[in-house]
Amino acid sequence: MGFYVTDWNYGGWKAKLDAGRLIRITYNGASQAKPKPVWFVPAAQGDNFTATTAELIEGLKHPAQSVRLVAQRRLSERADAIGPVLALLRDTKAPAYARWSAIWTLDRMNGGKAGRAEIISALRDGDATVRMQAARQLGHTQGD
Repeated sequence: MGFYVTDWNYGGWKAKLDAGRLIRITYNGASQAKPKPVWFVPAAQGDNFTATTAELIEGLKHPAQSVRLVAQRRLSERADAIGPVLALLRDTKAPAYARWSAIWTLDRMNGGKAGRAEIISALRDGDATVRMQAARQLGHTQGD
């Protein structure tokens, strides 16, 4: 929960001076980050993991993109996941980023053919970001 700041404190990169500072800035308050699911690390590493399809669908709703990407990849390997992923795409109460992840999960299933009609329907969605991701996915597949 921090980062580093550098300041070389001189004008020009070609100057042969030993000058500069490295400052570490650390946040000392309580972390606001949502914990990653227990299946995340093994699933990300390609190891055996125990997560149900429902748990992976919840992973698509996680605020961390890294969790959503792993959930997308693992859901796309499951034939029984198409229905729940389509349900998430239709769920207008779900976070927009979860619905984007549903679109890209469907893109990985059956060469992008899974859920094509639902993705086309998303072009009329009330959320502009969902419409943009649907258009992007449809352009990505180029009518395959």
